[in-house]
Amino acid sequence: MTSNAQSQVRLRRALTVTDYFMLAFTGMVGSGWLFAALGAAGAMGGPASLLSWIIAGVFFIFMVFPFAELGGLFPFSGSLARYNHYSHGTISNYLLAWAYTLGAVTTVSVEAVAIVEYASYYVPQFWNSSIGVLTPLGLVVAALLVLVFLAIQLIGVNVYGWFNRFITAWKILIPGLTIILLIALYFHPDYVIGKLPGGFVPYGYSAVFAGMITTGIVWAYEGFRQGLEYAGEGKNPQRDVPLGTILALISAIILYILLEIAFIGAINWKAAGVEPVIGKRSHQAVGKLIHSPVRLWQLEYRY
Repeated sequence: MTSNAQSQVRLRRALTVTDYFMLAFTGMVGSGWLFAALGAAGAMGGPASLLSWIIAGVFFIFMVFPFAELGGLFPFSGSLARYNHYSHGTISNYLLAWAYTLGAVTTVSVEAVAIVEYASYYVPQFWNSSIGVLTPLGLVVAALLVLVFLAIQLIGVNVYGWFNRFITAWKILIPGLTIILLIALYFHPDYVIGKLPGGFVPYGYSAVFAGMITTGIVWAYEGFRQGLEYAGEGKNPQRDVPLGTILALISAIILYILLEIAFIGAINWKAAGVEPVIGKRSHQAVGKLIHSPVRLWQLEYRY
């Protein structure tokens, strides 16, 4: 334990509670904030998708609290890939660390692909909509984005902390404006309380739990770990890591619930090709969804 603590001295301790909040929040509110809300409401739970976000949020609260406490007790960079070493030993941690590394590597590429897919609405040459994959040009752009992400990390944690503040502010502003505009201009309360074909739970309560995995709800909440991964680079990690991580999770839960309410009550689901029918499985009833949620803004809101 002592050698681990000593090895952290070389890291620059520059992050504050605000940085940890924004690291965790930006990890949870990523490129999927439109994909997850659309998928949960349209493909799995209908209005009951609200329950998916709430139940998953409660599950993650119970999981995040002990991890946040560990982040303060063991303020070492690497977080989840290191705690297992203290409790289960080297071999177990070796396997876990490799699994965690593979997950982290794929997350970077997934985010790059998602950004390019969003951008394909403006530059169709990035995305092959007929088979749902990136074009060669899209692959090149995604690879360049990965290099940009790497460069930001190599600049240093102090610069990255400030850069991430702007990114997080953007992630709060855009979803927040989306919620406000959808509710102010197109909101239909009857849709939220279940006055749609199939009622409040068109696919049954099993879809409420299945949708947590298949629509990206769990994927979104898993981003809380980003703050923990920088625990070794904080000014006062014993206080800031738990506080910033927990506040970020609660904020993300509130944001996603409000966003889901706005989507359910404002989107013209018929125009989006989604018409829930009692007795049909979700993947049969969802019909043909648009390939990118950005195109939702193209739909005509006529009721």
